[in-house]
Amino acid sequence: MALWARNDPKLKGMLIDVIRRHYNTDQFSCGNGEPVWMRLQGKYSSSTIYRLTHIGQEFGIPEVVDDVIELFANNEYQASRNPQGDAKYCLTDAEVQGFTGVAIPIPDQDVAEQNIYKVQHIRSIGKKSWRGKEGRRDLVWVNIEGMRLDLRTRNGCMESLNERLPGFLNALFNVCRQDRALYKLAHVSLLQVVGNPTPHGPEGMSVVEEWVLGGHKVVLIRCLEGAAHLVPLEPSRFWIVNNRIDYHTWNAIHDGE
Repeated sequence: MALWARNDPKLKGMLIDVIRRHYNTDQFSCGNGEPVWMRLQGKYSSSTIYRLTHIGQEFGIPEVVDDVIELFANNEYQASRNPQGDAKYCLTDAEVQGFTGVAIPIPDQDVAEQNIYKVQHIRSIGKKSWRGKEGRRDLVWVNIEGMRLDLRTRNGCMESLNERLPGFLNALFNVCRQDRALYKLAHVSLLQVVGNPTPHGPEGMSVVEEWVLGGHKVVLIRCLEGAAHLVPLEPSRFWIVNNRIDYHTWNAIHDGE
């Protein structure tokens, strides 16, 4: 929001969701300390999706109800005597909205000016065709720090890239519980790190693979941190983490900045 608008209380209230864009592109600036938000896009009709089972049907995720229950049991009701039962009860007749994409602001490393962001549009369109081809589900970085995801690994030790893992975005949706609490969620298929997560060898790349023991999870959309760029090594099984990614992503997954 422009400085002249932020300094006027009346205008600030009217223009709170307005951002100043440059050159009519997906780039915008904001003031120091001003919050930057993700935006869900492409809302489904309420007659098409209004229950969790509809998410499963539209996006081809039959296990989504169980995955949402697991998220709530592990992160909302973990101190309860019956986490699974309480999570299942709170989601009874929960109202659901489905979306096809999310706009994620990422710090723009290609400009000298601070507080400039570029917007990445991450999509998952379910049964819908994308430009005449089959459905699209983008790769995205997922911050798993602090999330109880009950991920099982082959050797019992889970490696990550600075508390982040890449994964396929399967669905985006809101869940409004019985108590009217609203949760913005994403269903993802996480990929696990193969061997040492630190880039090594002459190529300086990390390798990830499909999660053999189950990496399908539901996370809060605030855990999504932008597009993941992977190079297929063995289609549908192994991928190389592209070391030509932008500075912001490289710093986040390797340097912790």
